[in-house]
Amino acid sequence: MKNKFGFVGFFSLLGILGIVTEYRWLMLFFATAAYFPYFRVIPDEMFKDTVKKCAAAAFFANLAAVVIAMPILWLIGVENFILSAGWFGWTAAYCTFFFSFPMMEKRERRNASKDS
Repeated sequence: MKNKFGFVGFFSLLGILGIVTEYRWLMLFFATAAYFPYFRVIPDEMFKDTVKKCAAAAFFANLAAVVIAMPILWLIGVENFILSAGWFGWTAAYCTFFFSFPMMEKRERRNASKDS
């Protein structure tokens, strides 16, 4: 069975839009190309558990960012404060998952090497 987690790497194609448009921040999606090697990883229980933990952390980061950003954006008078708060939440979730997964995976490998 192939690891479907590698499909996250296809978000890196959005980085091409950053090159051809004026939205240069889209080039940040090139960083998701780091997930292509996961097609070769056989997902065991520890791997799935790590993905679940990181996804839960990203979900709660999303909630926290939206709850904090929405009233602040409303108070400073942003016209589309709900949409903007949603973007803050999505960014928080994306960054939380993207940075926490490699750290937790490294910790998992370190703990596995201690046990053997």
